[in-house]
Amino acid sequence: MRTKLAVLAAAGLAAGAGAAWLAGQNRNFVPYQTVGVPACLLVGWSFIGCGLIARQQRPGNRLGPVMIFVGFAWFATFLTDANNPLLFTFGTAVQSVYLVGFAYLILSFPSGRLHGRLEQGLVWSALAVTTVVPIAAMLASDSGAVLCPGCPANLLEVGRNDGLANGLFQAQRLVGTALAVTAAVLLVGRWRWASPAQRRAVAPVLWTGGATLVTVAVSSVNDAAGQPLGQPPKLVLFAAIATLPVAVLVVLLQRRLARGAVAGLVVELGGRKVASDLRGALARALGDPVGGAGVLVR
Repeated sequence: MRTKLAVLAAAGLAAGAGAAWLAGQNRNFVPYQTVGVPACLLVGWSFIGCGLIARQQRPGNRLGPVMIFVGFAWFATFLTDANNPLLFTFGTAVQSVYLVGFAYLILSFPSGRLHGRLEQGLVWSALAVTTVVPIAAMLASDSGAVLCPGCPANLLEVGRNDGLANGLFQAQRLVGTALAVTAAVLLVGRWRWASPAQRRAVAPVLWTGGATLVTVAVSSVNDAAGQPLGQPPKLVLFAAIATLPVAVLVVLLQRRLARGAVAGLVVELGGRKVASDLRGALARALGDPVGGAGVLVR
């Protein structure tokens, strides 16, 4: 496990260095990505770093591998900044795939598994919207007319049809907005029906995930409308995405500490002949020095 994690860490450093180089180089066209080197590394390395820690702490949970995937997929989006046609074409085809991992992450938290049909449908729909639709659009896309003026050649182009290509890209943005809104509503429902204890346990992820879904919807609508708000919605989106892996890691570590406290409580009570100090032991285990946890004994 340590060897695998070390290899992934080294690969993450290399991928980040490559993406940062692409983000910082001079080019004769306006790139898809609008963030500079610091934001590029912040988002990608935060996902990979937190994913590696989560993988080590909870190897049976899928959240760690998913965060690692999102980090590498994020770095892959910067291939759209390359002057090489092959790299540019591949980067354009996969530039939104990282959002699939993001959707899986927030919908499957904290178990790492999708349980309901709605959750599964949202993730599979997101996968189709971020892979099948853009590739289909690229088959009819001329680089200069549809993708970006002055950008490298689109190697997937079979026959030029600007109307079809623009329509498919527009449909991708609108469907992506609808999926983001649906996922946000699902999170609101979870929050509403959760107990106070459950809300406290997952609050960091639900709040950051919900806020990011809102920024995804706003950014998609802005792109569909011709970017009347400019680039700020995308920059806010990238900043919001960077906070999610930290929130996931914080909750996972909190759960690990809580399990450790409960285990310590069991050991402490197991060594007693009587349980006369049960209330005090519970207070210490739950971090409640005033003894309010004693209500659990009643």
